[in-house]
Amino acid sequence: FGRRGPAQVDGAYYVTKNTLLRYALEQTGRTIPDDLLVGQLASGFALNETPALAKVLTDFAEDAEQFTVKFGIMGDLILTAEQVDALAKLPALLSDSRESAVGLLAAMIDQHICLGIAIEGGAGMLGSALSEAGKPYLKWKARIYAQQARAWEAEQLERALRLMRDADWRSKSGVGDRATLEELLLSLRLEAGRAA
Repeated sequence: FGRRGPAQVDGAYYVTKNTLLRYALEQTGRTIPDDLLVGQLASGFALNETPALAKVLTDFAEDAEQFTVKFGIMGDLILTAEQVDALAKLPALLSDSRESAVGLLAAMIDQHICLGIAIEGGAGMLGSALSEAGKPYLKWKARIYAQQARAWEAEQLERALRLMRDADWRSKSGVGDRATLEELLLSLRLEAGRAA
């Protein structure tokens, strides 16, 4: 791993026996498909920043011929190698521990609602809606949102808003803000990949 190994990002890395790994995962309520636990495996554990460890492992996999990322586990999700790669590319959010997810979620939801209005009625309807909402100073953004809206379908937008609503609920129910936002951004990235 060189200088930027798992320990540098508050993570750990162990070569594990498959039966022991399966047992440990089952003890935490996770069932892993048998085809994933084949061959020699090593396990990386993120003790703090999951995307940072994913980046270290995927970067190492690019340089080492005999090392590949097979899967990952984040919360209750079993991630494919492609999803681990997407997780590695997520920006580190909330670098200041005093911040919360509420502001970011509110801004994301506002933007997606504006996109929805632009999908339905274009820049004119969005400009009117912003004026009625007491935000006439944002009317200049209506054309920008209308251009962005062309890349969206109503069903995609609905799924994205549902993901944000669920993230908002999780952040208010005591799940950590960082974990909530990382899971939301990964889900949105996967949703965008599905649409492409």
